[in-house]
Amino acid sequence: MAASKSPTNRPSAPSSATSVSRGWLFWLGRSLLLLLVLLILSIPLIRFAGPPLALSWLQQWYADQGEDYQLTLTDWQLAVISGELTLTGVTLQHPGVGAGATRIRQLTLDIDTGQIQHQLIDITRLRLDGVRLAAVRQGDQLLVAGLSLPLAANGAETATENSQTTAASTPWAVRLGNLSLTDWLLGWQQDGLETQLSVPSVDISGFDSRTDDDIELAATLSLDRLSGNQQLLQSLAPDLDLNTLIPGLPAGTPQTLTLDQPMLLKWQGRLTHWHTDPGVSGDLAIGPLALTLLDTTQAGFGSLKLQGLVADAEQQSLSQLQLDGASIKSRVDASVTPTAEPVTLFALNRYQANTLAFDGITLSVGQQTIVGVSLDGRYYDGNIAGLPLQLPTSAAAADETAAPASADSHATTTNTSSSANAVSRQFEVLLQGIVVNDVDLRWQQAGIQARITANEMTVGLVNSAENLPIDLQGSLQVAELHISQSQPVDLKQPLIFSWQGALNDWRRDPELTGDVTFKHFDAVVGNQPPVSLEELNLNGIRADRSVQTLEQLVVNGLTLQLPDSANAIARKQGILFSLGRYEVPSIVFDGQTLSTGIHQFSGLQAHLTRLENGLIAGLPSPSTVTVAANTSSIDTGIMANNKDVMDASASDEAGLVIHIAGVTMMEATAQAPSASRIYWYDLAVSPPHKSTLTLKAVSIGELDSAALLNETGKPVPVSVSAGLDDYNSIEFTANAGLRQGLPEGKFKLVVRQLNLPPFSPYVVEAMGYKVQKGMLKLDSNLDIVNGQMKGKALLVLQNSRFEPEDQDTIDRVSKQISMPLETALSVLKDDNNNLRIDVPLTGAVNDPDIGIQDVLQQVTKKAVRTATLFYLKQAFQPYGTLISIASLASDQLFAIRLNPLTFAERDSTLSPEHQSYLDKVATTMASKTELELQVCPLVSRGEANTLGEGWQALAIARGQSVKAYLAQRQDEKKHSLGDRVSVCNPAIAETPQVALGF
Repeated sequence: MAASKSPTNRPSAPSSATSVSRGWLFWLGRSLLLLLVLLILSIPLIRFAGPPLALSWLQQWYADQGEDYQLTLTDWQLAVISGELTLTGVTLQHPGVGAGATRIRQLTLDIDTGQIQHQLIDITRLRLDGVRLAAVRQGDQLLVAGLSLPLAANGAETATENSQTTAASTPWAVRLGNLSLTDWLLGWQQDGLETQLSVPSVDISGFDSRTDDDIELAATLSLDRLSGNQQLLQSLAPDLDLNTLIPGLPAGTPQTLTLDQPMLLKWQGRLTHWHTDPGVSGDLAIGPLALTLLDTTQAGFGSLKLQGLVADAEQQSLSQLQLDGASIKSRVDASVTPTAEPVTLFALNRYQANTLAFDGITLSVGQQTIVGVSLDGRYYDGNIAGLPLQLPTSAAAADETAAPASADSHATTTNTSSSANAVSRQFEVLLQGIVVNDVDLRWQQAGIQARITANEMTVGLVNSAENLPIDLQGSLQVAELHISQSQPVDLKQPLIFSWQGALNDWRRDPELTGDVTFKHFDAVVGNQPPVSLEELNLNGIRADRSVQTLEQLVVNGLTLQLPDSANAIARKQGILFSLGRYEVPSIVFDGQTLSTGIHQFSGLQAHLTRLENGLIAGLPSPSTVTVAANTSSIDTGIMANNKDVMDASASDEAGLVIHIAGVTMMEATAQAPSASRIYWYDLAVSPPHKSTLTLKAVSIGELDSAALLNETGKPVPVSVSAGLDDYNSIEFTANAGLRQGLPEGKFKLVVRQLNLPPFSPYVVEAMGYKVQKGMLKLDSNLDIVNGQMKGKALLVLQNSRFEPEDQDTIDRVSKQISMPLETALSVLKDDNNNLRIDVPLTGAVNDPDIGIQDVLQQVTKKAVRTATLFYLKQAFQPYGTLISIASLASDQLFAIRLNPLTFAERDSTLSPEHQSYLDKVATTMASKTELELQVCPLVSRGEANTLGEGWQALAIARGQSVKAYLAQRQDEKKHSLGDRVSVCNPAIAETPQVALGF
């Protein structure tokens, strides 16, 4: 038998099934491990490979957009862990297009790519720094970064397709953790406009398109450059005529708008409910702003701040609005010619509103403060100098007003107005008040220059919903007023105007109530006396559309000064006129009737100086009146004048009616201590005369212009009491009215104890005699009916003594009264040296001879003639009926003709009747020692023919018989009357008689 290997000595071989299984698992595990490693390594490889690939594609795409276009990148970095991508030095070169290059200093993007699978673009941070971008608009194309973008939309098809696609697919969402823009410089250019905007910083955070959460926004922007010209306006409004919009500019003025310095804008806040109800909330600050318009006008402000701004589509509110340093300046002066330095036309130091809210219906504003308002307006030929504005002329406005409207247009206007009213009724205002401080307004135009300043003015609560009264209070000062028109006006000191009151029911039926005060008015009007007013108070004003009432008007310290051109002597006398106090209560005006209570005054002072030429110093010269040559019929003139007055009265019936309850002079009080006096200084007489008239009482009854003009009212009672010294009294009373425009009624003047010597210059001028002593008593009663005067004045000169002063005047008056003045005075005097002159007052009330000198001369002539004749007729009763006053211009020898003594033919003996008559002549001559009697014997023609040459002896015998009879009598001085009897030469007359006369 053969030997076999022990099983233990030979190696055992693995089974085939076990070997195959181990190799597959091992290699499978190794393969999976390798794939996992490759997968892990592919993620950063993809991250690192993606940007270069994307940049390469972008570079190629941008190069295809234009000739020599190029996109370059200085560096890029990718954070492995966070995945943040940073691009540095991105430049888009586009030669010849726009600015030629667009740059981004650095772009940082951190995006969570893991959210893309959830259709969410989740940008954790996006930062763009140093962007330099310029956009140019050319027609309907926009050039940005060298790319041309169409501005017109493709129509509704694209929008419809997009909306359908969006609706059919699941929308993508965007979430932005933070967007930061820093150091941007943006430019914009189009026809007529060029701007540059720098963006120091913009930060946006918290944006998520899936929610309606607020988005934080903080931005700082600066508008560095803005330049516009006429092309911009023409492109926006091609049909607008620019020359019509801004007329009156100098030829060649550049029609430009330029930003003079960068304007900064800062916003700190958030965008609220951007998806459902977009709004903003935060603080906004703008400024400074400085613009130059048309190369002539500068406008702008220092800063504009809106704090606590909350605004959406339905309501807007502010916690505070503040505007500082607003102004408008111009380099155009009043004559519309360029000036070197700009003139400030308008300036506002500050405007501040504490709260402001508007909900579409109610505008609510808290307390408003306006400080430092100044305005310098210069208006010439329809233009406000320095501003591109033209105001409508009055003629143009009148044409527009006069243009008729058709019925259709009227109906349309009515409907439109109704609609507008309906809308306006929905709008309400709630203002907590307005305070205005430091106002300075200047205005200048042809012939007018004015300046108004104000320290403080306030307007109270304005509540349109409840229509509450609006309180008004403030004061202003008219610092300057100069008018150089036909009637120049100059304000000599600032006028203060203050008010305090309220505006009631201002939405429905406005009514103004309150008090108004004017202080320190002092002005010169042309050549008139300067006028000053210490204070004017309007108390208790209540005025609406239909009725205006005033509880009381009070004037204090009214003064008229003598002008500088007045006579030096007159200026020394003091003011021309002053009124201490004047009160008018219960003033009511309803558009047709002006009615007042009883006017009261006190402290009236008038200084009247008559100059050598007869004019009153300080008053305008009377106009020269041309009198018609034919003035013989005064009645004709009266009728013509009355017709004019009646026509005027008829036209006034539909005009203003004035009703005054009366006028009185107040008694001296602590408020009005000054008495009322009129000081008269006359330089037209020699020596100059001075006198002072003190008013003791003045009372005028009820006045009604309608009743006076229509002659239906009762006469107005008038009473004036005055005096020239402590003993003199002057009382004037009247019941006066008007008839056909002329005075009508009863007038009475009573003068007692008027000392005559101070008035001697007037007597010298009127009669030639100087008054050494005497007093005047006057009683005058006058009725005026239908323009005709009827009355008399009784003058009594008590214990008077006259001495010749001016012989020429004496001779002139003697001729006027047709007798020696000395004879007339001797006739009028009684045993106590009293003269009684009874003067009839007759004639037309509108006789033009009303000068003081004319009155004295007329009274002297008429009074002396009338009084002398009356005295002689009374003394020679019953023989005085034939007494008359002759004319010295005739050939008669008598100034006063007495009754002649008639004789029988060839008789020269005195009859008992002759002797009785001569006894009365003797009695008169005995008491009037200055009288001289002229005895003129006459024979008839028959006696002369009969007696032949012997007729003269008959005449002489008749004369001698008269003288012999009177020579037997003596006067008061024990002198024979024969010494004052002169016999004339014989003469022939129609009848035998002896003519007698003084």
